[in-house]
Amino acid sequence: LAFHGCTFEEKKLIALFNWYIIYIDDAVLTDPLPCTLFQSRFIQGLPQRDPVLDAFADVLRALSAIYPPLQSNLIISSAFEFVTASCVEPQLALLDDTVPSKTADTAATRFPLFLRERTGLGLPGALMLFSPSQPTDFIACFKALGDMTFWIAAVNDLLSYVNADPLACSDVG
Repeated sequence: LAFHGCTFEEKKLIALFNWYIIYIDDAVLTDPLPCTLFQSRFIQGLPQRDPVLDAFADVLRALSAIYPPLQSNLIISSAFEFVTASCVEPQLALLDDTVPSKTADTAATRFPLFLRERTGLGLPGALMLFSPSQPTDFIACFKALGDMTFWIAAVNDLLSYVNADPLACSDVG
């Protein structure tokens, strides 16, 4: 339903993109180096240090082949930002354990939103709702992306919170 008008091949690439994102989100917790090197190896055309990341690179290239250039540029740059921010997140967790949170929070009040914008992937999610095989007014879509990315990330956060701790939500409602 969410990808109405997309061909099976387009839906398959979107599904694979999301699967690799979940893989990266988990992989950085155990071995962040391959993910840390992902972008530079991608740009240099080098094989990745993890074969799953080679497959992710193939999916990014395939997405860039089916989406118009402006959309594919935003999808790929958002994917790069996600990988980088995901590599940083575990280090931030270590910092939070050693630095009083008040000091860190007052020094960087917008940091949680900054990080969320990079790890939320609302932008690729929003862009992928528009089928690359059907004509789309990109400028009209571009104007809507701010709201779309916000709501995609907000719903994702809500569902992640409920999924992570269903007991915390048992008294709601």
